[in-house]
Amino acid sequence: MDHKYQYVLLEECYITVRDWGLGMEIFIS
Repeated sequence: MDHKYQYVLLEECYITVRDWGLGMEIFIS
């Protein structure tokens, strides 16, 4: 597997988790 491609997947996963976390914070408050 290409390392650059692996990094892009990691970045997309991080952005998804971050957005989900922000959404949960807004939902809880």
